[in-house]
Amino acid sequence: MLSIFPSLFNFSFFAPLILRLATALVFVAVGYQKTFTHKTEWVAHFESAGIKSAGQIILIVGILELIAGGFLLVGFLTQAAALVLAIISLAYIILKIKKPVALPNKVSFYLLLLAINLSLLLTGPGALAFDWPL
Repeated sequence: MLSIFPSLFNFSFFAPLILRLATALVFVAVGYQKTFTHKTEWVAHFESAGIKSAGQIILIVGILELIAGGFLLVGFLTQAAALVLAIISLAYIILKIKKPVALPNKVSFYLLLLAINLSLLLTGPGALAFDWPL
């Protein structure tokens, strides 16, 4: 294979680690906001889009994001956490397309999160993780 930096392929095991940590930080931060600090703003976003039971939905999704993001951060049950977060990302994409005012970011942001989570689902946790293959 022709490559400019072929010696970097020796470190390919660290690529999922980089994706895992970046995605984990995003979901932990957003989950923390939804659950604790900016819950009213998130509920207002959802209610302005006409979504019923916005408070309960925000709380459940926020807790899921916190837990799954935390699992990604430490590399525990990475594929399960990535699957949960991929489903949430897909739901965000659908929601953003149908009701653009419901979410603050663009569709491309949620599409990127979906792609990263699907990549982690297929590749596994990479380096520095608790869930190594048996």
